[in-house]
Amino acid sequence: MINAYTDFFMNDIWGREGIDYHFVPNQQVKEQMVKHYGIDERKIMVTGIPVHETFLKPDKVKEKGRKKKVLIAGGSSGLGNIVGFIKHTKHSGLFEYVILCGKKNHHLYETIGQMHLPHVKALPYISSREEMNNLYNSVDAIVTKPGGVTVSEALKKGLPIFIHFFSRPGVY
Repeated sequence: MINAYTDFFMNDIWGREGIDYHFVPNQQVKEQMVKHYGIDERKIMVTGIPVHETFLKPDKVKEKGRKKKVLIAGGSSGLGNIVGFIKHTKHSGLFEYVILCGKKNHHLYETIGQMHLPHVKALPYISSREEMNNLYNSVDAIVTKPGGVTVSEALKKGLPIFIHFFSRPGVY
C-alpha cells in the first residue's frame, strides 16, 4: 500500500502502519515525516506531485493581439470575494476572466451568470482532464489557492500563477 501526497505541506498523514511507501512532494515533507511522525525514511520517496499525462500535451498557439485571459480557480469552496472582485473590474478590452466555480459552488456560478458581464465567463465544475487541459491552454495566467495539484498542473503548462492566499499550519 502506498500514500501519494498531493499538497506541498503536511497537516497530518493518512496512514502510519501497513504503508509500504509514502510518495511525498519534496524533501521538507520527507524530513517532517521522519522527525514528527517517526516514519522510516527508507519508506519515503520524494516524487513531486503527480500530474496526469493529459497536462503534458503541447499547448495550442494562442492568437496574437487577442485579449489576455485570466483563469480564477478557487476549488470547490471558492476563492474569497470573487463577486466583489469582478464588480470592480472594468471592461477595458484588455482582459477576460474565466471563473472556475467548483463542484459545490453553484451560487457563485449563477450569480456571475446573472451579472451579464461581457468580459467574465463562469464555468461549472470540470471533471474531464481533457477539458481542463484545454482550459489551461486557452488562458494566459491563473489566480488560485496554493493547492498542490492545481499549482503543479499550471507549472507543467508554463502558466504564470498568482497565489491569492497562503497559509501554512501554524503560520498566519
